[in-house]
Amino acid sequence: MVMLAVLLVATLLVIGLLPPQEAQSKETKERETAQISSQEETTTPAENEAQSQDQQEEGEKTTPAEDYSEAQTEEELVLDEDPEGNEYVAGELLVTYKKGASKQAKDKAPKKVSGKVEKDFAEIEVQHISLPEAKNEKDQQARQKALKQKKEDLEQEPDVEAVDYNYVREGSMTPNDTRYSSQWAPPKINAPKGWDGTQGSSSVRVAILDSGFNSNHVDLLGKVVGRWDFVYNDSDPQDDVAYGGHGTLVAGIAAANTNNSEGIAGTCPNCSLLIAKVLNADNKAIDANVISGINWASSNGAKVINMSFGLGGHSAALETAVNSAWGKGAVVVAAAGNDGRDDKTEYPAAYPNVIAVAATDKDDKRAIYEWMKDGSYPYGSPAQNVRASNAGPWVDVAAPGKGILTTTSPYSVYEEAWGTSMAAPHVSGLAGLLFSKGAMTNTQVRKKIEETAKDLGTAGKDPVFGNGRIDTLAALSSTYEENNPAITYSGSWTSSYLSGASGNYIKKSTQEGASATFSFTGKSVTLWANKCTDCEAAIVYIDGSSAGWVNLYSSTNQPRQPVFTKNWSTSGNHTIKVVASEVLNGVKANVDAFSVM
Repeated sequence: MVMLAVLLVATLLVIGLLPPQEAQSKETKERETAQISSQEETTTPAENEAQSQDQQEEGEKTTPAEDYSEAQTEEELVLDEDPEGNEYVAGELLVTYKKGASKQAKDKAPKKVSGKVEKDFAEIEVQHISLPEAKNEKDQQARQKALKQKKEDLEQEPDVEAVDYNYVREGSMTPNDTRYSSQWAPPKINAPKGWDGTQGSSSVRVAILDSGFNSNHVDLLGKVVGRWDFVYNDSDPQDDVAYGGHGTLVAGIAAANTNNSEGIAGTCPNCSLLIAKVLNADNKAIDANVISGINWASSNGAKVINMSFGLGGHSAALETAVNSAWGKGAVVVAAAGNDGRDDKTEYPAAYPNVIAVAATDKDDKRAIYEWMKDGSYPYGSPAQNVRASNAGPWVDVAAPGKGILTTTSPYSVYEEAWGTSMAAPHVSGLAGLLFSKGAMTNTQVRKKIEETAKDLGTAGKDPVFGNGRIDTLAALSSTYEENNPAITYSGSWTSSYLSGASGNYIKKSTQEGASATFSFTGKSVTLWANKCTDCEAAIVYIDGSSAGWVNLYSSTNQPRQPVFTKNWSTSGNHTIKVVASEVLNGVKANVDAFSVM
């Protein structure tokens, strides 16, 4: 394959289709591709497709370079817009067939509109087709009108489920060239306490569908167990997006090397990475490539799939690929977008089988990105430049997404990044930790993430934060709420409603010496309580010995706070006792829940 690629480059150079420097770059890239470690035990997209085809009928297997009969380069892309202004590749459609549609029906439909099948996603019964009659029209309005007519004609076919434009989706990061000296996000989501229970497992694969990665970054060395470039159609997905490399930023947040005396800590320190490059150098991804990336990732054992990009255009084909990955047991995570809109639905985030992630700042507020540090306004005037995390009923959870220190490209350096693109990999990392902890289904992992999130904004699920900002410790723990029969109360305690508490209720006492006792088996226990203006203090005893007192006072009401944690090196039987201690005359102590790992 390498020799064939070099000969092809030489031929293109002779006929004038590649300038010398591009030809040399491509040849170098092919040589580098041939040297990629054979230890990465993953299949190529062509092998995935061949396996899928074998299940249906016998046929010729293709090489990765042959997946598309005429591969498009980035320069060849012509973009048009749907009626809502969402960009798509001119003259191309994605056709989703009804389940069980015959090969004859799939051959007939494209021919009816004079279309050409660019790729057959047989596994999910979707075809990527090009329509030369529309694509070759020079006038944009005429081209859009022609493709719209072809789309409508295909929709009338009895075996066709849906027809979509081949939308172009954009990375959700708002870049910034500054950096802080530390990471604020891990403590905010209680990651360090969660790591006491698990730091992840190399057997759990987190797929990053993005712009590639910096393969030489010290904090990503040894992390990647499989890779593919769906933009250049080779096995060398180097990150070529400006502003530090979008995919490199995302990969570092999800699973950077940790405890290696270098740089930053990843959310799932020991998880492995699969890299699928679907965003081009302009930070854009066409749906056909995204679908290829999803199928490749799920076929190569991804337990988590992260997509830090989106667009307003709904695509049945893309949703089908997402549903297929979900059906194989993967948790799919996507960024909610940064338009600051409450009336826009972002895809793939809004699909039911995707966890849609909004962004928060250090103060657990909706992330707002106002201007670049250098004073420039990339979106025009200062008023136009204001951006914020999107909101809507489809948002599921929130995570840190403003001023996030992470890995960058092309060197082993670090920078701060902004956007829901940076929020999503925090959730993907948490999903990786949950899968690492034990045998859990993707449904159980998603439920844990959403049900243990810290409620923000309006009580309950809301459009800005969804179920709330993720909490690593709470998600990884087995939680025993205040009314659990395993907790024994002595003295006077009353049950009180509190929005934001683990079960929306706490037990509180104004009696000196009243106690709550909880026996458990584990290697870590955490006491959750409400901190408030009339709360006082409690003394904590572990296995009969005093472990000190905890201050429950706060100038503002703060429900569900981890006020005390005790860790052991191995799992065992233990008892924790909380005793109300008199300081002033308010609520002497309260119990929200105990969590055990």
